[in-house]
Amino acid sequence: MVILAWLALAAAAPTTVATCRFEVPDVRAANLGAPSPRVTEGCLRFDADLAGRGSLSFPREGIWARMALSRARFGVDASVGPVRARAAFTAVRSGPPAGYLGIDGEAIVPKAETLEVRADWTRAGLAVAGGVIDDLWTMSAEPRWGLRSVAPEVGEASGLTVRSDLGAWLSWTAPKGWASASLSVTSGEGADLRERNNGKDLAGLLIVHPLAGLGRAELLELAVYGRDGSKGVERARDHRVGGRVDVVSDKAAGGVALLHGWGLDGDPLRVPTRVSVWARTGDALPITAWTRVDVGWLGADTSDTLATTWQIGGGPTLPWRGMARRVAPLSILVGYEGASLAPGARPIAGSTSGALTHSLWLQLGVRVDLRARVHLVGVADATSEE
Repeated sequence: MVILAWLALAAAAPTTVATCRFEVPDVRAANLGAPSPRVTEGCLRFDADLAGRGSLSFPREGIWARMALSRARFGVDASVGPVRARAAFTAVRSGPPAGYLGIDGEAIVPKAETLEVRADWTRAGLAVAGGVIDDLWTMSAEPRWGLRSVAPEVGEASGLTVRSDLGAWLSWTAPKGWASASLSVTSGEGADLRERNNGKDLAGLLIVHPLAGLGRAELLELAVYGRDGSKGVERARDHRVGGRVDVVSDKAAGGVALLHGWGLDGDPLRVPTRVSVWARTGDALPITAWTRVDVGWLGADTSDTLATTWQIGGGPTLPWRGMARRVAPLSILVGYEGASLAPGARPIAGSTSGALTHSLWLQLGVRVDLRARVHLVGVADATSEE
């Protein structure tokens, strides 16, 4: 009932989308006899998402009191005309949780998440990108969920999708944004691993905005996803199908997502399925609150590998209003997460450890989004003037 009420509030609220929009001055030559300057406009964007967290886990097994960097991402985006270059880096611990081999001990080091060059042909609705690119499912679902510092969206959280991979994608968007279709070709190993076989993953994503004709394209979104892929040196099957429906506005948001796969982590016998139901407050409100339940199985035996997680939390977003509220909102969040794992889904299969766990945490985070319009002015040669 809480999620249904949230969706109703979202449907009644207006939607806004942040863009790089600034007034463009009329640049002219001071001397009217001189040739007019040629002005090229570009857009620069810097964004950062940082969050530190302290948590307590129950039952008290192993290290149950932790301090963690739950989110650290820095991105820069530069565009001139139809050409755009984008780079994003995250910070990760160089040593694994159960090991001691790392860089300079187990230092936190930067990791490339996205290194992408892109070109857009707006009139035709076409866009193409290549490099270390976003996964089609993840790049469309993550902004709708909107709370990456709390938890990844269901695909990335369960390992059914990756955040990024080496490859390229092509996308077409219909007039008024009522639909878009994207196709990608990637290595299939994820950006963290080098190529393991000669196979390539082919993925497609179709997004429909039924309310685009009313000028509210982003309010309601329907998505269908599919991937034919392989993983590892033995080229194990790694296929996916999925879909989601979500409503996102300034005041509230909510959605349902389903992902099903054949093969997982190089094991072709695993047949994972995950369903996620979530609701949260919108970005325009002075508080952040959310609730989410993910359920499904991660192996071939659906009864033995059932895994269910649930979470709820909230807190204020500061300052309450003004430019700083829009450009660099600070959040203070308190959250609870629980997990129930069947024997085959536990860290050590068949053990009693990890059967039912609870976690309480406190997190301080900030999201910075700075955008600027840049004017590159060059005086044309008088002999070339028409």
